[in-house]
Amino acid sequence: MIDGAVVESWYRLLVGEEFRVVMRRLDNHVRQNKVMPTIFDLVEKPRPEHNKNVLRQVAEWEEVANGGPRPRKY
Repeated sequence: MIDGAVVESWYRLLVGEEFRVVMRRLDNHVRQNKVMPTIFDLVEKPRPEHNKNVLRQVAEWEEVANGGPRPRKY
């Protein structure tokens, strides 16, 4: 039995996630595992390749390597 505090915690942590994505991950987890999922199993994990600042950072590294201006602080 899951108590109310657990439900509230899960709600707070999952409220910003897309419902269909969470349900698809839950379905996949249940098919592949015998244990209950954790929040981490259901939420979208940050992926470094989605970081749009990488290209800017590479350009700054190239400028510094070529003796150009110093990088900006973000």
